[in-house]
Amino acid sequence: MKQFELSVEVDSKPGVMAAVCGTLASEQVSIRSFSANADGGKGIIRMVVSHRDRAKEALEAAGYTWTEREVVFLQIPDWVGVAAEVAKKLAEAGMDIQYIYGGCVPGNCFAVLGVEDAAKADEVLSK
Repeated sequence: MKQFELSVEVDSKPGVMAAVCGTLASEQVSIRSFSANADGGKGIIRMVVSHRDRAKEALEAAGYTWTEREVVFLQIPDWVGVAAEVAKKLAEAGMDIQYIYGGCVPGNCFAVLGVEDAAKADEVLSK
């Protein structure tokens, strides 16, 4: 399923994640999935959220720089080899996975895939 991801550029220091998440929570925006990484004192927080427009407004009002990108939010079964199958399907369609993050609780897993063409990836993975 296609979704939109917000990426927020931040300084890598204690309290930044709490501040970004708090900004969204104060506007009743739920974070459905996120990934954060840092290098050289700078970081990026990628998030799929419940109310995208409200999130963008809140982040902007708080002074954060953000970008938006269409991604594939994929519910996947909790079994061995599923990640290999997803990657193989996209590779066979000539698609590169630029990044991926996700999580799993027994029986219920998901992945967020950053690819060049989310619509095409969604179509490939729906087959």
